[in-house]
Amino acid sequence: MVIASPTRYITFDQRVGSLLPDALSATKQVANFQVTVHFEPELQVKGFLWTHAWPPPQGTQIPADALAVLGATKRGQRGHGVQFRPGVFNASCGLRIQHPDGTIDPPDEPSIFVSVYGDCAVIGGPLTFQVLQGDEPTWVQDLANDQKAWFLEYFDYSHLDYPVDPPEGFQKTQRAICSVPSQPDNTIVTWTLPNIYSYFLTLDPHAQAIDLHAQGPFQNDQVKAHYELSYVASNGLTYFGDCDDDTATTPLPSSGPSSTPKYMVSRVSGHKPGSLTKIFEQDWYPQHAPQDYYAGKRFNYQLKDTFGEVFPGVWVQERFTIPPGGLPPGFTVNTTQYWVTRLLGLSASKPVGSFNEFDWIRYNWGPTINPNWQTIQLTHNYWASAKDTLIGGINMGAYTFIITPGKPGTVVQNP
Repeated sequence: MVIASPTRYITFDQRVGSLLPDALSATKQVANFQVTVHFEPELQVKGFLWTHAWPPPQGTQIPADALAVLGATKRGQRGHGVQFRPGVFNASCGLRIQHPDGTIDPPDEPSIFVSVYGDCAVIGGPLTFQVLQGDEPTWVQDLANDQKAWFLEYFDYSHLDYPVDPPEGFQKTQRAICSVPSQPDNTIVTWTLPNIYSYFLTLDPHAQAIDLHAQGPFQNDQVKAHYELSYVASNGLTYFGDCDDDTATTPLPSSGPSSTPKYMVSRVSGHKPGSLTKIFEQDWYPQHAPQDYYAGKRFNYQLKDTFGEVFPGVWVQERFTIPPGGLPPGFTVNTTQYWVTRLLGLSASKPVGSFNEFDWIRYNWGPTINPNWQTIQLTHNYWASAKDTLIGGINMGAYTFIITPGKPGTVVQNP
């Protein structure tokens, strides 16, 4: 091996490259470089061979720190360099020179080479998201669709004091972790987070992995990362490069080359409980003897957010207002029982976002009706994101039950 001199070097059309979707592959990202090897004319170079060709020969691997060169250009003075991840990489090219007697070996046989080296950096890449569930599992992405925004809950309390437990009586929301691929040392990542709070960013404004919390309801806000690097190369010079994440144009790994690709998503939505819709009611009576007066009905409701989208994985509690005269004997309210809105639908009466059990109102007066309880009228409120009967949650509105005895009697709920 002939030792290279300082007059031999490799130049790059850009010293800091950025990852972009690869036009030749549905699932890869690539940073492209035009690399050129330079040498003194008196060396009498007879040919070139870039050390690592892409794709590599079967059964071989390219070193992790190597810049590969497309095979079609591996024998030219100028090569097309490629790399598929962020990092710092070395390009190397062998200059084929003649033997002292003037002979030159055939192209595919060993010869005398002068090796020339150069280094570059790659930054960028797509964002990745991981949703960490709270007290109850819910959707990871809106409508459980991997092409829609990442799903964050907002239950009307702030996350600015994170990490702490939610206020007493409230359900704990889930959160998301968003990260960039590992970048070269000294890469600066700058985030754009509209309507989203990150505690990690208060600790490190250029963190490469951050937490995401909704601070209110919002739809399809874009999380963005901007990369910057001032790279000090082996020649002692500093080169600057910057780029934005390209998540939205990066196919999901599950997208095959022959299929229509699905793209990664960097949009996020915040969801707050907004309303309950009655979707089912059915006469359903308590156990009774033939001589008894009784009434009963069961109901189901579907929870929707403030944008009208069904909302699974949320606690719902009901709190009754006890009337001045109290309640009839054996009529029990404000218990520890609560509902969780369904993540999976089972039927038309039990769709996604509905109570996991029916709300069943019933009473048996027995064979005689107490004059004080000829009709039972009660007001109650449903509270989302709470299971306590006293505190916490978001008020979904007041409802009135009117229970009239009969054989059978009737139950009317308004609205």
